[in-house]
Amino acid sequence: MIMTVYFFRHISQQELFDLYIFHICFIYKVSTMGIVKISEDLHEEIRKASSVMSRSINSQAEFWIKMGMQAELHPNLSFNDLVAQMMSQAKVCTDNLASKPDQADD
Repeated sequence: MIMTVYFFRHISQQELFDLYIFHICFIYKVSTMGIVKISEDLHEEIRKASSVMSRSINSQAEFWIKMGMQAELHPNLSFNDLVAQMMSQAKVCTDNLASKPDQADD
């Protein structure tokens, strides 16, 4: 068993957190794209929205970031127009999923 000994100078909480993340990523061979710092209030709103939308917190934040980018690129389009455009570009077809009025009560 290899034992690692660290001699730390006084380090900040952020440096300790970064070291912890580095260790976890190294041990589990996980790569991260980076850490984005946001306010606690925004994180709490993302957490609540992610619960409602059945997404992870990271997925909810990523969705909001993507939609914000799209809104800046296409300020003349509504949210629904942006989603429809993105669905079309991904070739998502919902024709077979739409319930017909006579099948809705089955």
